[in-house]
Amino acid sequence: KNADSVVVTLPAQAVKTIANADVNARIETESGTVKLDAGTLDALAKTGKDATVTVTENKDGSATVGVTSGGKTLDTTVKVELPATGDGEVLVIVKPDGTEEIVKKSVVEDGKVYAEIPAGATVKVADNEKTFPDVPKDAWYADAVEFVASHELFEGTEKGFEPNLTMTRAMLVTVLYRLEGATATGQNPFADVADGTWFTEAVIWANGKGIVEGTDKGFEPDTPVTREQIATILYRYANTLGMDTSGTTSLNAFPDGDKTSDWAREAMQWAVSVGLFEGDENGALNPNNYATRAEVATLLVRMIGLIVK
Repeated sequence: KNADSVVVTLPAQAVKTIANADVNARIETESGTVKLDAGTLDALAKTGKDATVTVTENKDGSATVGVTSGGKTLDTTVKVELPATGDGEVLVIVKPDGTEEIVKKSVVEDGKVYAEIPAGATVKVADNEKTFPDVPKDAWYADAVEFVASHELFEGTEKGFEPNLTMTRAMLVTVLYRLEGATATGQNPFADVADGTWFTEAVIWANGKGIVEGTDKGFEPDTPVTREQIATILYRYANTLGMDTSGTTSLNAFPDGDKTSDWAREAMQWAVSVGLFEGDENGALNPNNYATRAEVATLLVRMIGLIVK
């Protein structure tokens, strides 16, 4: 350890060996853990130079995580596990000009923050609490609503959060679009999605990525989504991120598991296997039921946990 920084150097040959094994690397230091996925390791190996991972604890409580090759910061993202110093529920990137940007793929839990951040970023835990008059503090969904609101994935309405409002197709793709910080490219293929709406770019992006498809009526943005449709959308989204979606489990443990549509079965089996979907108080899966904003908020908390941990 030098001053407030921990520096780990990976010789070029070691990087090449690990990259050829097509595995992820977990570098644990006393200041935090940095995870390098197979893609990042491959990019480092192609430079043919030693790689350096640095975790710096700054005096203001922030931390800077660097991944360099030959002294140059790699243009990639890394997963980190850092001490969650300070009070707050969100991780923010502190830019050179002092402005802050919320890291949407971050979870503060048990004294640690788990996140996916750009290499070279300086981050800290901050407060971005959001409250709504229609979300009681003791509601089963209160923590999930606070999470998605503080991470600026969900916005309130003129009435509050409206936790019991049914989630629509437009709402769901917009949340994923915000989570990715994406930019829409390509053409709008749906006649029922007008240009310039609050969800137009999200629909174009999600369709282009293969996350959503249209129906025989178009996109149907205002149509409520069922639980099996949500499972399918999250399954496709996970695949676009390169996540392991091979997990599976039988749906026979649920009294209504056999009501899952054939086209959604593989996605639902994965979603159950990784803990995204659980049975209700009666043990039912309810694959054909519509989901509320509060229920989807809970699913998003679980999904982000899967992404960053």
